[in-house]
Amino acid sequence: MSQSTILNVFESHEFLKQLSEPLRMLLASGVQPFVAKPGEVLGREGHPSNKFYLIQSGEVSIGTHTAAKGHQWQFDCIAHDEVKGIMIDGEWLRNQCECNHELGNQFLRQLLKVLSDRLVATRKKLVNLIA
Repeated sequence: MSQSTILNVFESHEFLKQLSEPLRMLLASGVQPFVAKPGEVLGREGHPSNKFYLIQSGEVSIGTHTAAKGHQWQFDCIAHDEVKGIMIDGEWLRNQCECNHELGNQFLRQLLKVLSDRLVATRKKLVNLIA
């Protein structure tokens, strides 16, 4: 995947398009494309979380067994069908966010927005199940 293709993905991906262009350029230097086949494990609960996935297409099933701590996966993440996207090395990303506070701030804001949206969606599903 060329640098210009990666930048196009960054500009169109819901999670990254709110970041400033210089920060997207910085992140683009640390990504690589990935394709996961159905059944492939993207993250295993309790194992080190050393990758950050941005899904472009496909579905990932999420399951849990126990509570994990620190920089570990909190869930099992398994490709339901073919999944395509870009992946950022987790250690590299953490270091970039620690060194560049603007990146860390903007990245955290986007992450919190996604988490909030997902919590609201989960709450609505639970209300429908109970009703």
